[in-house]
Amino acid sequence: MRSLILIALFALCSTVAAQGWSHAPDCDADPDRQFYPHDDCNKYWWCINGEATLMLCSPGTYFNSQTSRCDFPENVDTSNCHVWTCEADGITYAGADCNEYNRCEQGEPVQKFCADGLYYNADTGMCDFPANVDTSTCNGPTTTSTTTTTPTTTTTPTTTTTSPTTTTTSPTTTARTTTTSGPTWPKPPDCDADPDRQFYPNDDCNKYWWCINGEATLMLCSPGTYFNSQTSRCDFPENVDTSNCHVWTCEADGITYAGADCSEYYECEHGEPVQKFCADGLYYNADTGFCDFPSHVDTSTCNVSRLGLKIMQIR
Repeated sequence: MRSLILIALFALCSTVAAQGWSHAPDCDADPDRQFYPHDDCNKYWWCINGEATLMLCSPGTYFNSQTSRCDFPENVDTSNCHVWTCEADGITYAGADCNEYNRCEQGEPVQKFCADGLYYNADTGMCDFPANVDTSTCNGPTTTSTTTTTPTTTTTPTTTTTSPTTTTTSPTTTARTTTTSGPTWPKPPDCDADPDRQFYPNDDCNKYWWCINGEATLMLCSPGTYFNSQTSRCDFPENVDTSNCHVWTCEADGITYAGADCSEYYECEHGEPVQKFCADGLYYNADTGFCDFPSHVDTSTCNVSRLGLKIMQIR
């Protein structure tokens, strides 16, 4: 009898834990649903045009299944997902892309990449050959195409280098007040000028700068949210003063918008922003709306692609 009870309890616990999707969900099974929780609390799946892309919440926030947004930990039930924290330097953790991972340095997660042709293996904590990695749990590489007229781009939204995120209050509390206008940084701030400050607003309302170890990295909020200077989090539009930054929306298909990385941009398709990438060696030119040669692009307003670490450098 006791064994039956234990089996029943185990089955119940397994059912609760299975609420997260460690592998890509079937987006076609429910075309009206966009977001799915992941087994890791700070990740989620985003369905666009029938394809699931793995996304990361911003540091210090987790995906809230009730609101389908990234949120403060106190508003999220983490009993059915894994919480990853920097308890010690040297700990590594899988990112959203197969060749991406985070490594704890001075108590903060630092984004790193494997060398070309290698993927991060969560089982070993090292970069490895793709054949040894379960690529159904991460975003694989994009495919690129070229034409004879203008620099071209990839068409499959499969990777992300930033963690699109949002925050919200719990359903039982009142909404946060709107922020007050302040200075914005179209280009990287001087992180050394204020070592205790981590986040700076960008000229685009849905972007912000994140200072880690003295280096500024451009980050993107999740669709439909903007950076809130008062809370240093991405937040709902009604809680953010957008008078001092640019609001970008999909008013028509075909509109393009610069991403966080220099080779990344977004194109409006069916009223939704779809992540795309320029062909190898090209960067997105916001002035022309096309991919272009790096010498024609102001790379101080975006993240230049970083070289991955060799397999022996990870630990």
